[in-house]
Amino acid sequence: MAAGVLETLTPPHLFPEDLDDLANLITNAIQCNMLRLIPQRKLGTRWWNNDCAKKAAEYRLARRSGDASMEKQALGLATREAKKVIWQSKVQNASNPSQIFKIMRWHKTRDNFSNPPIKHADRSYSKSLEKAKILRHALLERRTSSEDVPERLIPGNLASTIEVKYEVKHEVNEEEVHQCLLHTSNTSPDADGITYTYSRDVYMLAIIQKNFRSAEVIFIQKPVKRDLTSPWSWRPISLLPCLGKGLERLVAQRVSSAAITQKSLHPQQFGALRKRSAIDLIGCLIYDVEKARARKHVASLPTMDIKGAFGTVLPGRLQNRLCEQGWQGWLIR
Repeated sequence: MAAGVLETLTPPHLFPEDLDDLANLITNAIQCNMLRLIPQRKLGTRWWNNDCAKKAAEYRLARRSGDASMEKQALGLATREAKKVIWQSKVQNASNPSQIFKIMRWHKTRDNFSNPPIKHADRSYSKSLEKAKILRHALLERRTSSEDVPERLIPGNLASTIEVKYEVKHEVNEEEVHQCLLHTSNTSPDADGITYTYSRDVYMLAIIQKNFRSAEVIFIQKPVKRDLTSPWSWRPISLLPCLGKGLERLVAQRVSSAAITQKSLHPQQFGALRKRSAIDLIGCLIYDVEKARARKHVASLPTMDIKGAFGTVLPGRLQNRLCEQGWQGWLIR
């Protein structure tokens, strides 16, 4: 169906609304195919077998008639033996890193306690919806539109209004899309439920439109924070659709490559750049420290932290900053 619609979308009859409809068709087609091909996960414990069911039936029958201590003990022995067999089989049949990683997590104890109420502005919030609203207000709504600047109307040809200093390749080939979409680790999907694992098996070249750019924000606990009643002990993360994440990865690779080759960033800028990761920066730091110690000098390192960087990006200011730097109009839009 999506292929048939794509054949009809040719200039000059190509409009953004048509591309949005096509993107929705592609998403719906993938979701329907997933429901048809991927088996539904059955509820219940995997170690429960016929012997456990038989012992449980005997225990229920004996409990109605009187003393059932012997049957209860037999049920406990049967369940322990069934668990032992299933865990041993999992260990023996583990053949890939993901299965081994799951086995390593067995020794971690599960926390049976629910998260405490969130305290903010001398009030406590215990319901899930109330917690979500107060976390959004405290972490993501610290900046308002009144602090932003008006967004620019970016024309198709940015060179007519602003000098373009940095150029990013606009054309996309199938090999790049294949690399960004399918050759990546499996992460949490968005509300559409489409995962990278499924995309590797069923490859579709899609046009990325509005439904692929939508994101869900969830809050996770910060690892070193113990006071979970404070909103600042929670970190917001965004879940993008996997198809949209592939587009984001493609654009990020091109922007980072252009930033290095066209020297739009400082030579000592690290992070989000190829061969300039945080690990490379640590290597440089260790070298400087060891060099200073060899000369019997003292090495010092000042560090700074930007608080709330996730929720303080204003679209108007970001757009104007990119225009001032001289990036292309299609990239800013």
